[in-house]
Amino acid sequence: MSGYQVPVARIARPEKIGFEVSIPDDQTWAADIIRTDQKGRWTYTNRDAKLKKGDVLYYWTTVRYNGVDYHRMRQSADL
Repeated sequence: MSGYQVPVARIARPEKIGFEVSIPDDQTWAADIIRTDQKGRWTYTNRDAKLKKGDVLYYWTTVRYNGVDYHRMRQSADL
């Protein structure tokens, strides 16, 4: 059994519309995210979501490490 732990995702709202979810670059991602950003993080950006103060983002992350999928489920962030 591996001791690998999926990193905790960082949630950001860099614009008034949308959000970003990212984890450090120590693994590869699914096809949805094909390269790291300038800060060495795998980042999912959604610039279409119309969020308002008090909304909650529910999400999960899956990392494939050495051919095995690891999950961090039932995460949430207050926006």
